[in-house]
Amino acid sequence: MRDILKKLIKSETGAALIEFAFASPVLISALIGVTQIGQILYATSEIRGVVGDAAREVKTDSDMTEPEVRSYIRNRLANTKAVKVGDATLTSGTTTDGAKFRTVDLDYTATLNFIFFETKPITLTAERRVYVH
Repeated sequence: MRDILKKLIKSETGAALIEFAFASPVLISALIGVTQIGQILYATSEIRGVVGDAAREVKTDSDMTEPEVRSYIRNRLANTKAVKVGDATLTSGTTTDGAKFRTVDLDYTATLNFIFFETKPITLTAERRVYVH
């Protein structure tokens, strides 16, 4: 019996399989994490672009209302699945110099879903201010 135990202890057969079994959950989690973060960065870029486009629409059509801005943004972001898009707001104001401006503001929530745990939702904001006549 001792001879068999000595042979098993000295044997390296299957060592790579055991090492892979220990390392694979960490590697798979890292790969999924990078993918999740990449999806959120892509969605953030897309959302900021759409908010910028909505602000340009507000600048060219100064009579545009908040429901019209919301509808414009919702239509443009209909296929965005990585984040949950909130309601857009349109505010007007005047600077201390007397320049009139309008601000398009959009909050959106992203949740990172890893295999072994789930994170709390992250709320992000995209905002674009345009000066109007």
